[in-house]
Amino acid sequence: FRGEPIYTLYAHMTAILVTQGQHVEAGDVIGLSGATGDVSGPHVHMEVRLGQAGYFDVYNPLLWIAPYVGTGVIAGRVTGVDGSMIDDVTVTVSQRGRVVETTSTYIRPKKPGQTRDWEVDPDPAWQENFVLGDIPEGEYEISVTLGGQRFARTISVAAGTTNFVQLGYDVAATPQPAS
Repeated sequence: FRGEPIYTLYAHMTAILVTQGQHVEAGDVIGLSGATGDVSGPHVHMEVRLGQAGYFDVYNPLLWIAPYVGTGVIAGRVTGVDGSMIDDVTVTVSQRGRVVETTSTYIRPKKPGQTRDWEVDPDPAWQENFVLGDIPEGEYEISVTLGGQRFARTISVAAGTTNFVQLGYDVAATPQPAS
């Protein structure tokens, strides 16, 4: 991607049906879902790593997988008063007053100058701190509460696309001297 290698990592599988470096096509079966390791039930853990295959080079895989037919992806950014991304707050998606989905912003996202101890890198293009996948096409309200203040926006989810929303405080313009 843009000259960088892409790595995918899968875990908790009961069987791996391919070898490292083997060429695969969309739809090829590469393994069987399982519950190996420290898990609460069967599932496939997938990670996308861009540029490097290291533990601290993880990007949200929902931005790299095509959504189901008739659904889209919502990626977004929740920002504080100073414009920095806020971690570990609940983001709610509602339709006609009914909660459809919730997620949280990334817990311990990578921050400028940080060399270790983060969970997810924001995508280089989106610079998001949350993602929701397979949201049916339609109109939604997406909201978050920060410091007792609720922020909400309406978003139109288009099928087959990533739809972006920013929530939180608007960063004030830097005052400029009068001429």
